[in-house]
Amino acid sequence: EGPRIEASFDTLCANDLAELSSLFSKANGLFFSGMAVGTKQDDDLRVACSQLLMNAANSFAAAVAVLRMGYVLQPGIILRSLLEAVSTALHLLLNPKDLQAYKSHTLQSPKTIAAAKKVLPPFGLLYGNYSDNFAHIGHLHKSLTPVREYTEKHEALGANLSMLRIAAWLLYVTAELVFNELVDRPRYWHPVEQGYAYAPSDDEKNWMQKFFNFTPEPL
Repeated sequence: EGPRIEASFDTLCANDLAELSSLFSKANGLFFSGMAVGTKQDDDLRVACSQLLMNAANSFAAAVAVLRMGYVLQPGIILRSLLEAVSTALHLLLNPKDLQAYKSHTLQSPKTIAAAKKVLPPFGLLYGNYSDNFAHIGHLHKSLTPVREYTEKHEALGANLSMLRIAAWLLYVTAELVFNELVDRPRYWHPVEQGYAYAPSDDEKNWMQKFFNFTPEPL
């Protein structure tokens, strides 16, 4: 039944996949470029952030693959690990002195979540939501989630697609901050006297509104 389930997802969610792929590919381009630059310059911090974010990107792809197979509970469990990878990269960017603690596996997750909340205030709410509903027993754990073909965008599928949009956006925004000098025209982060300021243009804000409230056209 697997191929039929995946085909039904691809048909029903074709526009969603196209939008997700566009943003996801841009983030991946920065991850790989950042890794190349960091390796060439012996920049351990840049390499560490690249590794974290490339693995986070693989988690995103895994979540999509699992959803395509008909599983609607498991993608959120996978995406929670993506949030921890993103928060760790942001923490290291703000606190490069903690790189050694990261390498020795003594850097604690709560500390990195706090740093991510400073950079992106909504991060704390997102992390709490994922923890409550996926790391712990949440709403979907308490209901049957049968593996079956997709015939409509039911509540569980819609929730997953929204989570994937948030995750793809987080990956890109983080990539643009960590590897800002590699971006010709930054969309979110712009250099200021002491670092970078989050300052999306009005056009970007309009794009974000459409991206997060995107309603696919009828097929």
